[in-house]
Amino acid sequence: MNVHKVYDTINHYHLDWLTPAGDYPKSALMVVECKDGRWMIVQEFGEEYGCFEGVLKNDSDLHTKPSFYPDFRSAVKSAFGMMKRLYPQYKYKPFSDFLSEITE
Repeated sequence: MNVHKVYDTINHYHLDWLTPAGDYPKSALMVVECKDGRWMIVQEFGEEYGCFEGVLKNDSDLHTKPSFYPDFRSAVKSAFGMMKRLYPQYKYKPFSDFLSEITE
């Protein structure tokens, strides 16, 4: 059993990026949509986002109670805030640019 079955997920977006050196960071996030319209944040790989309350540690984490967001935009905004706190040295695409590239 995994979180996708437990929370009846229907869609997700990966929020990983390349570092200035051209490699991936130690941890990355994805925002996941549930069938009921709520969104949550799941750590895609690594362990660094485990310090944030409500972030599922991986797709098998059935112990953490996820924080739910009412829509895609608020989930991504929260995830971007977490990314910037853990990796302030990296340059990020502006939030509005990221949203304009995604069709909900």
